[in-house]
Amino acid sequence: MAKPTIVLVHGAWADGSSWNAVSSELQGQGFTVLTPPNLLRGVATDAPYVSSFIAQRTSGPVVLAGVATAAILAAVAGVG
Repeated sequence: MAKPTIVLVHGAWADGSSWNAVSSELQGQGFTVLTPPNLLRGVATDAPYVSSFIAQRTSGPVVLAGVATAAILAAVAGVG
């Protein structure tokens, strides 16, 4: 079975670089890791953006994680 792509979404007070240590660890274990920008315009705008980002860059299983406000965004984007 192929490993899932890991998508890590940052919260409002950070950017994608906040996931660098986690990304490096996961990549060292053979995972593909993506850290899309969080537009920070609200869930109604940001969730479709993250969903589109995932759809355009992945095929197969995805693990989607977010921290703080991005956890809500990740949950909504993952449903779409």
